[in-house]
Amino acid sequence: MAVLTLVDGELADNVPVSDRGLLYGDGVFETMHYRQHQLMRLPAHMLRLQRSCEQLGIPLLMTDIQQHIDSLLSRVSSLADTPTDGIVKIIVTRGDGGRGYMPAATSQSRVVVQFHLMPTPYAECYRRGISCMLCRHPVSINPALAGLKHLNRLDQVMASRELAAAQNNAANTDPMLQEGLMLDSLGDLTEGTRSNVFLVINDQLCTPDLTQAGVCGLMRNLILDWFEGQGIPVTVRAITGQELMLASEVFICNSVIGIWPVNSVYDFSSGTCIHLSSQTMARSAQQGLLSH
Repeated sequence: MAVLTLVDGELADNVPVSDRGLLYGDGVFETMHYRQHQLMRLPAHMLRLQRSCEQLGIPLLMTDIQQHIDSLLSRVSSLADTPTDGIVKIIVTRGDGGRGYMPAATSQSRVVVQFHLMPTPYAECYRRGISCMLCRHPVSINPALAGLKHLNRLDQVMASRELAAAQNNAANTDPMLQEGLMLDSLGDLTEGTRSNVFLVINDQLCTPDLTQAGVCGLMRNLILDWFEGQGIPVTVRAITGQELMLASEVFICNSVIGIWPVNSVYDFSSGTCIHLSSQTMARSAQQGLLSH
């Protein structure tokens, strides 16, 4: 099983060509970790999904979403070789809308739920840590959409192409190059292609301010709250690309991968690389948040 997909509750592998998610990226999504037959942090994901749809004015019945999830997981549990670890993705689009940007006065949202197997390298990345690279393609600044997990992800697609090219480059000898870090058009660090970023700079734990661009991840929020509970302040601020290269520790996070320490950051444009010896904050957060 590569992927199992339900569209509006029915087993399917396509959506109509009139779907506004396909035509305009008019929708939102959530990605969750399925672990030991349970969806991790489901209430928080459902709440963010609801708030995202409200912000974009997409009609949504949360009871329908729950029914689709239940149906998907029922199918997963009935498989002959039932997976215990995987990824569940929920995509909500505004539904069919025809030609033109303006949405119809009344619309019926479309819900796609998918189950993916967990990629096997993830466990090793969690244990060993990874390497990152600085991407040239910037994150677009748009305060009105900052924080949302909307379907307009071309910035991340282009940056991910850079990462794939670097991974496939014959000159690359680092098998743990797994993520690209993205700056905005002003040169400030924003996020990874699929993750949020934390850094230790001058003995201060910090993370980028996402009020202008980027996704406010649930794992990021959990980490912020956890460190606060430990009496360790985390500064949320603008962080320049130059400051990134002065960090003594870096780690990335999202709801699926958890927390990955970063061992090296490459800047292929300048031919430089920083090697990070410390994983103190990352391992502490792993132990405090993800060990149980």
